[in-house]
Amino acid sequence: LSFTTDSISSLTNFDTFSGQSQNIQKSKRQGNELKASFLPANNIKLSGAITKMESKIQNGYTDNWITYTSDNLEGLYIPMTPDLFYTFKINYQLENTVFELQNIYVSSQYQSFDNLNKAPKMGSYNISNLHIRTKTAPNQEIYLNIHNLFNYQYISRTIYSAGTSYYNPADLRSYSLGYKVNF
Repeated sequence: LSFTTDSISSLTNFDTFSGQSQNIQKSKRQGNELKASFLPANNIKLSGAITKMESKIQNGYTDNWITYTSDNLEGLYIPMTPDLFYTFKINYQLENTVFELQNIYVSSQYQSFDNLNKAPKMGSYNISNLHIRTKTAPNQEIYLNIHNLFNYQYISRTIYSAGTSYYNPADLRSYSLGYKVNF
């Protein structure tokens, strides 16, 4: 699958003086995505997806309040948009219980508000999650999710402002337990 999307107002640029975000006029995202699944046994499913994408600003300007000029953003990369992303899942079903191990990779990317692509990129990361769910009735299930199974420390978001990077570390291992009813 190949894709191209042209969009208007797809990126926001923070205006320090007004305290508001402004939209960039036009951007383009294009790339390829491949999805596949395989059933090596009745109760085992392997699946995955990989996306390779290029996201660039087609036209737009941002005001540079330090130099009192406008910077042309044409041809620069859209911040917070990785160029490579993949997921891989292994599902194992044992009667009414499904165990799913998921691996997610996100490549390096420019920091939020780094519209000029001048700051160091955020690092790539690779995390694993575990999901377990058991049907207790035809329309009910109990589930346990463990996000970031191996407790990997990574940065999920950075904000670049006035030459400084502000890092937002992602959550370490977290758990959720729930009961779901479908109506």
